[in-house]
Amino acid sequence: THGRGPLPSKEAMIYTAKAIAANGQVILKFAKIIANYCVDKNFAAALLHDAEQIPSFGTQLSIVSSVKAATPRDKTCDVVLVKNSQNLMEAVVKTLSAAEGCSIKGLHDQGSNELDEQQATALAMEWKRKLVRHRQMETSHSVFDELGLRITHQNISAPTLQDLVKK
Repeated sequence: THGRGPLPSKEAMIYTAKAIAANGQVILKFAKIIANYCVDKNFAAALLHDAEQIPSFGTQLSIVSSVKAATPRDKTCDVVLVKNSQNLMEAVVKTLSAAEGCSIKGLHDQGSNELDEQQATALAMEWKRKLVRHRQMETSHSVFDELGLRITHQNISAPTLQDLVKK
């Protein structure tokens, strides 16, 4: 619930945990596609390494949510459920960050007919275009200090793949 308080019911908590686990599989598939298209094999290997954690955290989360369904009054199960959700989300964020690195390095244009591959590479390229546009705007409207160094604005953050995936 993004720190906004508890979920309204046990069923909502279990449903949310299972949805998070299922969405982890989507991120894993995305990561595998981006790694396959990445021009730098070291970046691709790092992306796959980060993505390998997602299935185990997802499985743990599914198991814990099933246990929670069977033992509704167990408060320790609540804590474990939340911690597993956090672990999975951290793995997803790390994987998306590695996918950003692969996108910056560049992606091969293999002209795939697979819709999933087309959508994944299009999402990565859309993020890269937004990042380039952000950097161009940042440099064209820059203020420099007395040493000639560009002063960046802290309140304007660069676009991330996480932002696009949330949509």
